[in-house]
Amino acid sequence: MELAAEDYDRALRAHSRQLPAVAEGDLVSVGIRWRLRNVRRFDIADNPTETP
Repeated sequence: MELAAEDYDRALRAHSRQLPAVAEGDLVSVGIRWRLRNVRRFDIADNPTETP
């Protein structure tokens, strides 16, 4: 996934706290992998039981 620097920092903090995240964008095939580009939404739950 390609994120802006601000969202990347948020993603790192969420990962370290094991918080769920939701992202919306354009899913494109790059070789044998998939990438989410043009991310339009990136949300992180405040706690593990909450859905973003």
